[in-house]
Amino acid sequence: MAPWKLRIFHCQVTACLIYINMYLSIIFLAFVSLDRYLQLTHSCKIYRIQEPGFAKMISTVVWLMVLLLTVPNMVIPIKDLKEKSNVGCMEFKKEFGRNWHLLTNFICIAIFLNFSTIILISNCLVIRQLYRNKDNENYPNVKKVLINILLVSTGYIICFVPYHTVRIPYTLSQTEVISDCETRISLFKAKEATLLLAVSNLCLDPILYYHLSKAFHLKVTDTFASPKETETQKERSRCENEV
Repeated sequence: MAPWKLRIFHCQVTACLIYINMYLSIIFLAFVSLDRYLQLTHSCKIYRIQEPGFAKMISTVVWLMVLLLTVPNMVIPIKDLKEKSNVGCMEFKKEFGRNWHLLTNFICIAIFLNFSTIILISNCLVIRQLYRNKDNENYPNVKKVLINILLVSTGYIICFVPYHTVRIPYTLSQTEVISDCETRISLFKAKEATLLLAVSNLCLDPILYYHLSKAFHLKVTDTFASPKETETQKERSRCENEV
């Protein structure tokens, strides 16, 4: 059992930071998937969403939106409860805090559903477009890209879909729509288990991009390698490009 103050800190700060990271990851992955689709199918045209200035503005808006949703859960005053076991985060919240928390939950579920649709549709369209080139002489390279997209999509589904499948009924249990005690306990346990999968995406994404993205791989290598190793790597990359 965690110390009392640590449990309060988790409910007010740590949990909110987890959700900030989760929904920023989902939203930005949707934009990356959409950009990949536009690059492949409309390579001769630059859409406004692909312009650097507009992309920076969208990024700022996304950050502000997610922070405005989640930060109030950190700063809204909580109840002064006596120390006891089996206290959930909702029990610390006053009425306004509970209502804001529930509103945040429903908005986050809507974010997940909408942006997941963008991610999966964009990736499916990209896969279909690439598969049409299976008779092309460059198909081995195309096959690598196909595998990369499938791995990223599979990782996304494994990490986020189970959690949000459980979170919808779990949120209803917090609104007293589901009042059966055993059901609420089961939903809480399922939510905690699937949250572990969702949080594992924090570790999975860097590993995937390290192995799947050459640019990301080189950037990491440059960051942690000695100057001599970095120069050798750049020379090798230059030779490969010339070939």
